[in-house]
Amino acid sequence: MKIMPWTPCQKARIGYWKAYKRLAEFRREYADYECLCYMPWRHELRRAPLTGKKYHLGELALAAKHAHLILDAWEKRQILRKGSRQED
Repeated sequence: MKIMPWTPCQKARIGYWKAYKRLAEFRREYADYECLCYMPWRHELRRAPLTGKKYHLGELALAAKHAHLILDAWEKRQILRKGSRQED
C-alpha cells in the first residue's frame, strides 16, 4: 500500500495547529503571570526597548517569547487561509 503525500493545505493545517498548540501551552503555563495576562502591561513591556524604560529581564523575555508565538501562529494561519482559498 502506497502512502499518499500530504497536500500543501494539509501541511499548512498541521503547521498552524502545532503553532497554536505551542501558544496555548505557553499561555496555560504562565497563566498567573501579570506581565502576560494583563494586556496593557504586556504592550508596555513590548514597547520597553523603544521607550528606554527599565524592566525585569525575565518579564521582557516572557513578553518577547509570547509575541513570537503569537506571530508564528498568525503567519501559519495566513498560509493556511491562502492555501484553502486557492483550492476552492
